Parts: sequence; C-alpha cells; structure tokens
Amino acid sequence: MTDYKTSKGRLYSFDGWQPDDSPLEHFDQKNWLKCLHGVCFMLSHFDANEVKQSLEDDGILHELIHLSLGVEICTHQDLEYLRACVADIQARFDHEQDQLQDRGQVGID
Repeated sequence: MTDYKTSKGRLYSFDGWQPDDSPLEHFDQKNWLKCLHGVCFMLSHFDANEVKQSLEDDGILHELIHLSLGVEICTHQDLEYLRACVADIQARFDHEQDQLQDRGQVGID
C-alpha cells in the first residue's frame, strides 16, 4: 500500500513499517506513545465495534494511554497480554495490506 485517504479526504502515504518502527517493536522498547500511535492507525481501518472495544476501560487503546502517561494499567491484564493484543492487531493489519496488494489495490479509502 502506498497512498490512502482519511475520512476527511486527506492523503497520506504508508509504505509499511520501517525497521524498528512497528507498533510491536515500540511496545517491546516501552515506547508507549509511538506504539499507541501505530495501533490507532491500524485500528482506524478495522470494524467500528472493535475500535469502540479498544477504548473501553480494559481495551488496548485505553491501556496504552495509561502507559503513555506513566500511569499503571488499570485492569487485571498484564503487559504480556497487552503485547499479545498489539501483535494480533498488527498481524491482522499487515495481512489486510498484503491482500490489498495481491489484488492490485493501492491504499485504503
């Protein structure tokens, strides 16, 4: 995928994750804000219900916001579980992008 448009019509470019720049790598580096940024980007292409769930008190976005602010996570989930959530979201996003490229589609509208 190269170019895509936001719902507001803004055009951006995405050429895949650069080395050491994927949300999962940022999670492993404890760079919570960069991880949060990448997860937000990926979730923006998912089902609206999944985005809503990620914002709930035990959701991945909610917890990444806590970690970005230096606040402990507020659920019974541990960092290993949150890492698995980031890995799953990233794998599904990357798979979706591979399918778009295989079909010759460029970008996400």
